[in-house]
Amino acid sequence: MTEAVQLESGRPSRTEILTAALIIAMIVAVAVIVFSNARGALPEVRPFLPMFLTVVVLSEGLTGYLLFQRARLAQTPFYGALAGAYFFAAFLAAAQLPTFPGIFSADGLLGAGPQSAVWLWTFWHSGYPLLLLLAALSRYCHERGRSSPLLTLALRTLPWVGPISAAAVVPICIWGTDYLPPLIQGGTYVSLVRILGVPVIGSNIIALAGYLALTRLRRSVDVWVTVALAVGLADSLLTLHGGARYTLGWYAARLLSVVSSAVVLSMLIADFTRLYRALMAANHRLERQSLLDGLTQVGNRQAFDRCWAAESKRARRTGQPLSVLMIDIDHFKQINDTYGHGRGDACLVEVANILSRVAGKRPTDLVARYGGEEFVVLLADTERSRAKVIAEQVRRAVEQAALPAPSVRGVVTVSIGVAAYAPSADHAPVADATSEALMQADMALYDAKRAGRNAVMVR
Repeated sequence: MTEAVQLESGRPSRTEILTAALIIAMIVAVAVIVFSNARGALPEVRPFLPMFLTVVVLSEGLTGYLLFQRARLAQTPFYGALAGAYFFAAFLAAAQLPTFPGIFSADGLLGAGPQSAVWLWTFWHSGYPLLLLLAALSRYCHERGRSSPLLTLALRTLPWVGPISAAAVVPICIWGTDYLPPLIQGGTYVSLVRILGVPVIGSNIIALAGYLALTRLRRSVDVWVTVALAVGLADSLLTLHGGARYTLGWYAARLLSVVSSAVVLSMLIADFTRLYRALMAANHRLERQSLLDGLTQVGNRQAFDRCWAAESKRARRTGQPLSVLMIDIDHFKQINDTYGHGRGDACLVEVANILSRVAGKRPTDLVARYGGEEFVVLLADTERSRAKVIAEQVRRAVEQAALPAPSVRGVVTVSIGVAAYAPSADHAPVADATSEALMQADMALYDAKRAGRNAVMVR
C-alpha cells in the first residue's frame, strides 16, 4: 500500500515556526528603526511605484489563484475565503497602478481624481486583513458548527466575497471620490490619519489578534498568514506615520507590502514542491508494485516481458548471449490438494526465495513468477552452458530445502528448461528470435517433465 499524499496543510514544523518568528522579528526591527525617521523626505523615484505595484499584483494574484485551486481540490471553504482575500488585494493594487498620480499621467488614468489612489490604499489595507479574518472564521464555523443548509450556502459564497467587494470598491474609489472626504490635503496624510487612521490600524490589529485566536497556528498556512498580517500592520503604521508620499516611512512601507504579498506565496510554492515530490515517490512505489507478484514479491509476468524485451534489444546491439530458465514446481496441484492452499502459497514463496538467492545474484538477473506454479529467470550476458550450470544449482537448492510434498521423494522438486538467444548476422527480427528462445525454453521444460521431473533440460 502506498502512503496517502496529504493535500491539506499540516501542522507547522519547528523550522517553519522559527523562520516565521525570525521574519517577524526582522520586520519589527526595521519598523522600529524606520519609525523615528519615517517622515524624512526622499527623492521621488518614478520607476519605483510601478515596479512595486506590478510585483504586488503578480504575487497577490498568483497566491489567490493557487489558494483557489487548493480550495477546489480540498473542498474546504477556508482556502476559498483566503483566495478571495488575495484576489481582493490584487484587484485593488492593480487599480491603484494606473490611477496613481504621476505614473502615467499627472492626475491618473481612467478618470481618476487626486484622491483615488489613497482611497484604494485605504480599502486595500483595511479590507484585506478583515477578509483574512473572515477566512479563519469560516474554518472555525466549518469545523465546529453543525451542518445546515444556511451555513453551507454561506460557506460556499465566501470565495466570492473578496472579488465582489473589489468590484464594488474600485469604481467608488476611481469615480466616486467627489462624494468621499479628501484624505490627502497639501500633499500630506493628515486628513487620512485623522479620519481613518484608527479604523485602518484597528482593522489590522483586530484581524491579527482574531486570526491567532481562531486558528492558534494549528496549520502551516496559519503561520504564514499571521506573518502576512503582522507585516501588513507594520506597512500601515509606517505609511500613516510617514505622513506623505515619498518619505522614508512611505518607501519602507511599500517594500513591506512586497514581503506581505510574498510570504504565503512562498509557503504555497514550497508546499506544492513537497506535494510534487510526494506524488513522484508514490508514483515510483506504484510502478514498482505493479511489476511485483503480490504473493512471492518477485517480478511478475509484466516485469519479465518488459525486461526480456529490453535485454533482447541490448543483446542484439552488443552481441552478447541471453539465457532463460523456465521453472515449474513438480506436482504442485497435489501440494494444494493435500496440505491446503495456505501451504501451497508458502511453497511458492520459499521457491521464489531460493530462486532469488541462487539465480538472481546480479543486478541484471531477473526472477519472475510467470503464472501459477511456474517461474522464469532471465540471465543477461549468459551463455547456454553457464545457464545450465545455474539451473542445476537451482534444482539442487530446491531439493535440498526439503520442503514437504506428497511425492515419491517426499520433498518439493522443480523441473527446469534452459534456452538461449544468441544474436547472429542473419538480421532476423529481434521479436521473432527472442520468441523462439522462449518457446525453446518451454519445450525444454516439458522435456524435463517427460524425463521424470526434478531434472534440467537444455534446448
